[in-house]
Amino acid sequence: MMESLPGEIGLLVRGMNWEKNEVGKSGDEVYRLTSGARNFYLKVKRIGKEAAAETLRRESEVLNWLKGRLPVPEAVCYHQDRSKEYLLITEVPGFAAMETGWDKKKVVCRLAEGLRRIHSLPIDSCPFVYPTGALIRLAAERIGAGLVDEEDFDECRKGKRAEELYEELVRSRPARDDLVFTHGDYCLPNVILSDSGIGGFIDWGRGGVADRYRDLGIAARSITHNLGEGYVPYFFGFYGLKRVDFKKVKFFQLMDEFF
Repeated sequence: MMESLPGEIGLLVRGMNWEKNEVGKSGDEVYRLTSGARNFYLKVKRIGKEAAAETLRRESEVLNWLKGRLPVPEAVCYHQDRSKEYLLITEVPGFAAMETGWDKKKVVCRLAEGLRRIHSLPIDSCPFVYPTGALIRLAAERIGAGLVDEEDFDECRKGKRAEELYEELVRSRPARDDLVFTHGDYCLPNVILSDSGIGGFIDWGRGGVADRYRDLGIAARSITHNLGEGYVPYFFGFYGLKRVDFKKVKFFQLMDEFF
C-alpha cells in the first residue's frame, strides 16, 4: 500500500504501523496508522461511476467546516488521482459507543447528549444542505447508478427490490422538514466516548443540514441492534422529544437503505 500512496500522504505516514480497520460498511478501505505519538486514519475510495455517492472530498470539506465547532477528526490531507481518492485524518481518542462496558442507559444518555450538540449548531452558513426532497432525488440517482445494495437491506425488507422501496419512500414522504445540522449516519460506531463523556464524532461523509429525524431514525435502529429495542424510548427521552413522530422514524430508516 505504501508504494502506491501519492507523494504528500506517503511522506506524512512514512514509518508508521498499519492496521486495516474492518468496522463499517462504506466500501472504503480504512487503515489505522500508529506511530507512538499521534495516530491517524487513512481512507481510500475507488473512483468509478459513483457520481451519486458521497465522496472523500465531501467528507474533507465537512470536516473543515466543522473544525472548531465540534470534536471531529482533523482533515490532514486530501488527494485524488485518476483511480482513487485518499483522505488522511487524525484519530479521535476514546472508544466507540458499542465497545464500552458502561451501563446501557448511560451509553444512551451520552448518545442523546451528543446528538443534541450536533443538532444545536447554527445552520445559516452551512453549505451542505439536504432537504428531504433532495435526498429522495439522490436515492433515485443511486438506484440508477447501481449503488443500492439490495443484499444489505434491513431484515424487515429482505427480498425486496430497490425500486419497490423507492415507491414506498415517495408515498411516505413527510409533509414538512425540521431542518438542523445532522451527522447523516448517527450510529454507535460513529460516536467516540471517553471517561469524561463525548470524545468526538467520526465518519462525516453525509454531514449537512437535513431533517433531524434523519439522525434520530438511524440512531434508533443502531441502539436496537447494539443495545436492545427497550433502550430506544430512553434515547428519545434523553434527547428531549416530548412526542416522537414514528412515521418519520420509519421514513428515514427506509431512506437509509439507499445510502
